[in-house]
Amino acid sequence: MENNEDTAADSRTPLIESQLNEYEVEFSKVESTLSALADGIDPTAAASWISKI
Repeated sequence: MENNEDTAADSRTPLIESQLNEYEVEFSKVESTLSALADGIDPTAAASWISKI
């Protein structure tokens, strides 16, 4: 997810569905990473998706 004016959250305007979907995907990635770390997976492997951004 890129940090630019088109996708950045602005508290003054509501998010459109596509933006919400992008945030949901990113949240899911973070949630999976934290779950993998809690299960004892190697941190490098658990966070491998970060290099694909």
